[in-house]
Amino acid sequence: MRRPGRAEMDKLTSIKAFTRVVQHGSFAAAARELRLSRSAVSKYVIDLEQALGVQLLVRTTRSASPTDAGRTDYRRRCALGPSGYGARPFDPAGAGYSGPDAKRPHYQQQ
Repeated sequence: MRRPGRAEMDKLTSIKAFTRVVQHGSFAAAARELRLSRSAVSKYVIDLEQALGVQLLVRTTRSASPTDAGRTDYRRRCALGPSGYGARPFDPAGAGYSGPDAKRPHYQQQ
């Protein structure tokens, strides 16, 4: 079995950072869960945005919420299941997911 290289691990970490920011609504909460600094989480999300060529989050000084493209990407990753880290390219017409095991991101919580 082939071990993942550093670039693949960074991509997985970038995806994990993005999904946690969406779920928590902030870089600080995502950083605490991932045991990374806020600046590291921000860097990983920026790397993912650059790789996809699209802005995924709207950032303010206190929170972060997904753009339309970010919501689509998040839903697509949730539809992939726990691995959620598929290698498929970004699909702006991606599928939504509303299964019972889906984590409700902060922007959908009431």
